[in-house]
Amino acid sequence: MSSPNQPLTRICLFAGATAGVSPAHLAAAISLAHAMHASKLQLIYGGGTSGLMGAVARTLVSLSGPSSVIGVIPTSHIARERTSTPEAAVSTATELLNIPPTWTVRTGTDDSRAKLALEEEYGPVTVVADLQARKKYMMELVRDGGPGSG
Repeated sequence: MSSPNQPLTRICLFAGATAGVSPAHLAAAISLAHAMHASKLQLIYGGGTSGLMGAVARTLVSLSGPSSVIGVIPTSHIARERTSTPEAAVSTATELLNIPPTWTVRTGTDDSRAKLALEEEYGPVTVVADLQARKKYMMELVRDGGPGSG
């Protein structure tokens, strides 16, 4: 647990973009989110909205709020979210999730990251150029977390 002056402990999760073949997989993902909430842990994950990753993120946000989750997704994976650009993700997410248009797109960083935030459902998501950039950025996020991050 963190004191008010130190960052939250962050846990990095790589999980399936599908729910798996057994209902036990999804149940375990939801259980993980409940355990993270109880321990006041922050999730760093692959940024997807489907499967086990999406279930953990969505459940943790519903329990602890949007600041409990940080997603990082490469541009090549946005197509799997049924879009091809960060801007298209805004309208696609609004349609698929049947919510008001609450994604914000922030650009202009020197490392080609664009930020998308659908915080009511999945927490903030940062779009990076490729898989290597995702790994690097996720590592930086975990490194900058509180004691016990990993």
